[in-house]
This record gives sequence, structure tokens and C-alpha cells, in this order.
Amino acid sequence: MAMSRDVMQAVARAQQRYMEQCADIRSDRDLSDHGRRKALARAYRETQTVMAALRKGAEQETGRRRDELEKKLFRAAGNDGTSTMAYRDALDRAARFKNAKDAQEDLRRALRHGDDSLARAIFSTALDRIQNPLDRSWAAVVDEYVDKAKPDLRGTVDEYNSLLNGENKVVRFEQAMTTSVAKPNELKASSDAEIDSILRSPADLQDHAPRQQAGPSTHQNVSASQVHLSEGPGEIG
Repeated sequence: MAMSRDVMQAVARAQQRYMEQCADIRSDRDLSDHGRRKALARAYRETQTVMAALRKGAEQETGRRRDELEKKLFRAAGNDGTSTMAYRDALDRAARFKNAKDAQEDLRRALRHGDDSLARAIFSTALDRIQNPLDRSWAAVVDEYVDKAKPDLRGTVDEYNSLLNGENKVVRFEQAMTTSVAKPNELKASSDAEIDSILRSPADLQDHAPRQQAGPSTHQNVSASQVHLSEGPGEIG
């Protein structure tokens, strides 16, 4: 599942703030080269922390929503109370399917002959096995049951499939790229350990550019001249 719009907006705001921070740091003439690298390293690490928190929050929200949808779908696949024994037998039978193709064929027969217990049991088994990212063939079994027996669940199943797809490696990689933080050019050659070392360095005069000493003012020169003249010899009497 792609990140929500709220999360994407938060990511965009964090990236924009980071770019502005870097621009402000680069234009600060009071910083020495060391101080500038240190300030950029701090902005870089802080933005990484923000992005990590946004990723974690998005993953947690996805997990909560997936659990809600699973409960709704498994309730629909559960026993309707007409025959508990028949449903248990159907679950045992459905659990023995080795592949989705055989399960789908039995599902069609169950729906055709009105065997609701078996149809729901196969649906329940397919819901369990659809969570395997290496075998998406069971999605067809889920879709067939929903389309023919529970069309009101179509939106729920589509969202559930979207969440499952969002947990695969490809989507996770895309999310990691979206929330990645570009290292400032001034730190491109620095490893993570070196950046941490820069951040641990104590604040001292190295962080600030040396100020040029101002030369003596005109006012000071005049005063000195006046003092010199007043100290000249007095009148000869």
C-alpha cells in the first residue's frame, strides 16, 4: 500500500524544511568550514530521524488497518451458525488443498450446488494463503468467492490486497526511496561514522569564522595627535 496523502505531505514538508536549513547554513558567514559541516550534519541527521518516524508511523497504520480488514473478512468466512459440524468438516477438507487451482474448482462446485459451508471454508483457507507473497494464485480464489457470493465485500478485498502488496519488498524499497535524505555535498565523502564524529566534536572557536581585527579609527588617530600636540614644549619666557 502506498503511503497515505497525509504522510506524503509530511514527507514533502520535511524535505522542504531540510533544503531551506541547508541553504541558510551555507549562507551563514559567521560559520567556519568546520562549523558549516557540523551544522549541515546536524540538519541531515535530524531530517533522517523525522523520515524514519514517518515510515514507522505509516507501517503501524498499515498494520492496524490490515488487522481490521482481516477480522471483517474472516467473520464473513466463518460459520453462519446453521451447522457447526458441517463447517468444521469443510474447513478440514479445504485445508488439504495443495494448490489454488484445485481449491477454485471445488469452490465453483460448492457455489453451484449451494454448499455454503464448503464455499466459506475454501474462502477462509484462501484468505490464509493469500498472505504468502511468493504465491499470489490464491487471490483468484478469494476474488471468485467474493464476486459470486459476497459482492458487498469487493471494496474490502481490494483494500486488503492493496495492503498486502504494500508489504512486499518492491513497495518497501519505493517507500524507503521516497523518505531518503540526500547527504549535503559538503559531506558526500564522509561516512556515517565520520558524520557522527563531526557531530560529537565540542563547540569551540573552530565552529565560527575568524573575525578581522578593525584598524585604528580616524577618531582615535585625531585624539592621539591632539594628545601629542598638547604635550609639546611650552612658551619660552
